Amino acid sequence: SPPPKILDVGCGNGEFLRLAASLGWSACGVEPDHQAAAAADAAGLNVIAGRAEDLCDYYENEFAVVTLSHVAEHLHNPLATLVACRSLLRPGGNLWIETPNLDSIGFEWYGSAWRGLETPRHLVLFNWQSLLSLLTAAGFEEITLLPSRPVWEELFYKSERAQHGLLAEVPMREDSVIRRTTARKLSKEAATLVKQAPHRAEFLTVSARKPLP
Repeated sequence: SPPPKILDVGCGNGEFLRLAASLGWSACGVEPDHQAAAAADAAGLNVIAGRAEDLCDYYENEFAVVTLSHVAEHLHNPLATLVACRSLLRPGGNLWIETPNLDSIGFEWYGSAWRGLETPRHLVLFNWQSLLSLLTAAGFEEITLLPSRPVWEELFYKSERAQHGLLAEVPMREDSVIRRTTARKLSKEAATLVKQAPHRAEFLTVSARKPLP
């Protein structure tokens, strides 16, 4: 049988598409940045310049899986994009989404210095309840909060730098021992807390399903 089709919304340089193709998927991406889309296309990847909404007239009920990795927080109208993703999925198909979590332990501890805010690049942020409501409004079901990736040390380190008025994008190995030690200590504490409260992770990682007819 033909390989299942997967669409990565906001695919950037297409790194995930390469991985998906290596695992046997028929991988396609859509990317609003025309330069990034052109670069991915030049690399031999199947990438369309535009938005998910632009594909609905051509690829309705086409994909087994649609992914949005750190895309939702950049959208002017996330509901419209998720409705489009639902249209692009075949009945019973799966949506996978990951986005920064406004109920995270990192945001509670660091406030305006939390790396997940990324003002002004991030236009909207969610917690578990607001993302659940959004996905429900978009017509998805079986919405499930998945275990999040362990990213505390990296995010906390960058938040520590921001809290002290420093540029965040400096390799950890080049920074002071005190700042590195603080980030590692707090990341261990956060990992323990998230085991008891998964909705407090730094990222919300969620799966949802398009209903069958």
